[in-house]
Amino acid sequence: MKTADILTSQQVGIRYELASLRDRAIAGILDQALLWFGVFSLAGLLGISGLFGLPSFRSILIVLLLLIIWTYSLVFEILFDGQTPGKKMLGIKVIKLSGIEARGGDYAIRWVFRLLDIWGTLGSLGSMLISTTPHSQRIGDILADTIVIRLHPKQSIDLPKLLRMHQESTESVLYSRANRFSEEEMLLAMEMLERKREYPNLANQQLLYELSKKFGKELGIDPPWDADRFIRQVIRDYVLLTR
Repeated sequence: MKTADILTSQQVGIRYELASLRDRAIAGILDQALLWFGVFSLAGLLGISGLFGLPSFRSILIVLLLLIIWTYSLVFEILFDGQTPGKKMLGIKVIKLSGIEARGGDYAIRWVFRLLDIWGTLGSLGSMLISTTPHSQRIGDILADTIVIRLHPKQSIDLPKLLRMHQESTESVLYSRANRFSEEEMLLAMEMLERKREYPNLANQQLLYELSKKFGKELGIDPPWDADRFIRQVIRDYVLLTR
């Protein structure tokens, strides 16, 4: 699983999970299936209507269909903020490497270089670059400074890491109500601690402080001033009480 760590202009550290080659390939296949289904359906309707039989309209309609085929991905990414129907179904999206929304010009650069990355090399060049570059970028992404991310990332902090805290901990339970939290909440708390460790800025410290207040409210106590230590203790107690 590849990730991209981005420090925003507000000095907030964000970790994005990058879409895999498999995600992007399946999204592309879905898009092609939807595209050609739409094109054949439209052509069938035009044929039934008799418009294809009119010489004055035939050339215009053929050009229109070719334009739809050629600009499909560009139009959808511009209209739907970096997503085609296939990308939406796979839960992936194009954004700038800086973490902000991409713009029309960025999508246009990616679209133009599909000729080289995908069509001109039967996808081999794009696949190789997505698999080997640090941010899973094909040439179009590199030139547009874009990445493709998963909107619903898998947990980068997993259950075994929680269990290791149990094995490494020699402390007794301090907060006996810690087992009222869910596993998802504990994984999220560990993710926030990890983010604060990597990006020790004021914004991430404030997020930990807000989380400590939430935990304190759930436990019926006033949280200690050291939010980092308090949250770690709650996680340890949760593991001791539930494993």
